[in-house]
Amino acid sequence: FVVKAMPVVAVSQRRAVTVAAGVRAHTTPRSPLRPRTTACASVALQPASVISAACAHARRALLGAIDEKHRRIIVHLPIEANGNLSAPTVPLADIIFAGGMRQRFAEATQPIVADGLLEGVSDVSYHGVLESQADGMGVWSRRDDFTLVTHVGDQTFDVFLKLLRGEFGERVMRKDHAIVLVNPYFTKGDNVGQPWDVKLREAAREELDDAPWITAYAHLPFRTAGSSRLGTLYKPSHDRGWRLHAATESGWTAASFGEVSDESMWEEDPCAGWHTERMPDWSVVKQELVDALVL
Repeated sequence: FVVKAMPVVAVSQRRAVTVAAGVRAHTTPRSPLRPRTTACASVALQPASVISAACAHARRALLGAIDEKHRRIIVHLPIEANGNLSAPTVPLADIIFAGGMRQRFAEATQPIVADGLLEGVSDVSYHGVLESQADGMGVWSRRDDFTLVTHVGDQTFDVFLKLLRGEFGERVMRKDHAIVLVNPYFTKGDNVGQPWDVKLREAAREELDDAPWITAYAHLPFRTAGSSRLGTLYKPSHDRGWRLHAATESGWTAASFGEVSDESMWEEDPCAGWHTERMPDWSVVKQELVDALVL
């Protein structure tokens, strides 16, 4: 890989102060899910309260998906402004990165991936960032097993496509080589580039919409409008469905003041669930949380 080194940039952080809410059961209809596999038979069904634990769960789920020959894998990790692995798992919206994606990668995503997600994984190499540092597209690889890329979005797909087409190294084109995306934010092929970028959008539909992407792990804390509700959208492994967990009283305290306690931030039982491969629509998820919680 020929990529650029990433400088360190300072970061500031803001946390919202809110009040705790009660919880009532509310579950969406469930459809059958494919049989659970041996690699992911033992997963953490309750979301982690601290980032280090989330990274450990994600690492196990990611390596399990690779072992089962999945070759297009997505991982969504919670992050912390300064890459602190002992920090609570709080919403991304609570963190302000004055330096944009460049700063978000250098101060948060890069250390969490390197020291958390990939901790203890042998023969991993970091190659820097693809093209513009402002895009925050960091690249790691493990021999011939996988290539990991952060922050792939609609506006950075053209650079990601170069990687897929072998312009930064041919190993990614091997059929047995996995591509792992960490914290991607792309939507769909039709939103990539400009309307006149016909070939680029065709490639985006092929590589994003039609490719067999699976989510190996997701832990996405969020707030509803006005910060009245706090929850996390959670997927513990590739062969489990999406789960919506409301915050506990300890979770509200942790998200508001950054204080971690011995109690879990998240309710053990989900208040809603979806058995789809792709992430459910955020508007639906947020409404489910509103409907599930009674002040």
